[in-house]
Amino acid sequence: MLPFQSLLPLGLLALVMLAASLHALAALGHFPRAARQPAMRGMSGSVVLWGSITVVTISVVVAIVAAWWLTPWYAAIIAAGIAILVAPLMLQYFSDEFVDGRHALLWFSAGSLLPAIALGWVLTN
Repeated sequence: MLPFQSLLPLGLLALVMLAASLHALAALGHFPRAARQPAMRGMSGSVVLWGSITVVTISVVVAIVAAWWLTPWYAAIIAAGIAILVAPLMLQYFSDEFVDGRHALLWFSAGSLLPAIALGWVLTN
């Protein structure tokens, strides 16, 4: 039986994994460099791309560590797996201009960062 106190961390883990999966799918559209839009080929585009990848990676690590301590392993695997499998289906509803530009990278990295911060807060309290 899943303990009640692990429901919030489990939901936050699912949010982090969903946002990270959406970000990964959006970021894959920018590789190789020749596939990028002209606005993303410059230095600022590279900073946005690699900076958001760094933020998402840190968020996923924080979420995994928090889930390790706060949720049962079987529930964490199921929640993260469902989030990863739902991401390609959700990405279809976003416009191509959004996904191929900077906005998707910034929004999805922020979407993974905020629940990760909340998970870190839950873990420390």
